Amino acid sequence: MKSNKRNLWMPLMIVFLMVSSTIGFMYGGSEDTREKYNGFTFTKTTQGWLTYIGGQKFIFQYLPNELESIEFNELNYENLYLAYSPGEITNELSYSFNLLYGTFILKDIIPQPACFEELDCPDLPIVSCNEGKNIIGFGNETEGCFMISENYIKNTERIVYDILGVI
Repeated sequence: MKSNKRNLWMPLMIVFLMVSSTIGFMYGGSEDTREKYNGFTFTKTTQGWLTYIGGQKFIFQYLPNELESIEFNELNYENLYLAYSPGEITNELSYSFNLLYGTFILKDIIPQPACFEELDCPDLPIVSCNEGKNIIGFGNETEGCFMISENYIKNTERIVYDILGVI
């Protein structure tokens, strides 16, 4: 009789450990990381910082307070070109370009995608910073254009926060 109780005790202990660990995974350790900034709530997710602005869902890699120190002159959004050099495209540049373009579209600003050079450029206008056009460019610093260079995502998110009225 004692042998049966001992044999039963071990499987019950294993079942208890399995059930308690499952409950622990379900209800423990899922602490939300939330940050507030200027009336907006940012929630840390596996994709980045999630917030809702004007009913739209946005995910950022950086919080606004991490980007406040990045300064830029007021931008003019009329007759705007978003330009890049096709030979300098990286995943980060492409993501940043599309983020900025999509944000402009959400705010009813329709920028014209463009290239700085003809080589490998899809069917887009070719623009130059010395033409006096309103250009936001991605790539190396150039006089006459507002350029986003280095840390594309960080600098682009700073501008997006500005366009959306977060900063």
